[in-house]
Formats: sequence, C-alpha cells, structure tokens
Amino acid sequence: MTFDEIINIINILLICAIVSLWVAIVKLKHKRIKKEREARKTDKKKEKQEQIKDER
Repeated sequence: MTFDEIINIINILLICAIVSLWVAIVKLKHKRIKKEREARKTDKKKEKQEQIKDER
C-alpha cells in the first residue's frame, strides 16, 4: 500500500463518520420535534376538557 492509498482509506472513513454523525443529529432533531408536537396536542386536549368543565 502506498501513502496515497492509506490517505484515501482514512478520508473514506472520515466521510463515513461525518455522515453517520449527521444522520444521528437529524434523527434526534426529528424525535425532539415529534415529542413537542405530541406535548402540544395533549395540552390542547386538556384545555378543551377544562373549557367543557367550565361551561357546565
């Protein structure tokens, strides 16, 4: 193996690591957004239930 081949292999491994990190970050962001949406939905449901109780 020449020095250039070793550098190419290292570059490929670095690219793979960067891509996998990026994918993990994107997944975490989507997971957090999904949780926030669900929290908002449950808040809205609670508000509606409270309004119904107040009207009675």
